[in-house]
Amino acid sequence: MNYTVKDTHICFVTVGDIIIHEGRMVTVGRGDIRRDNFMGILVFGDSYQLGRQPAKKVLIHKATTN
Repeated sequence: MNYTVKDTHICFVTVGDIIIHEGRMVTVGRGDIRRDNFMGILVFGDSYQLGRQPAKKVLIHKATTN
């Protein structure tokens, strides 16, 4: 699989995106993004240090089949 990783703000992560979370590539689902009154936007329950730490968004260029 040919891909690049781009640092992005947590507010730009949407449903269907692939991010690297806790060392694993995971697809963001509808129930994975929440808005908390105190912490702000949460992805997988993580606020990414209240938006100061960038999320690692995976951009897939070409998928290969074996």
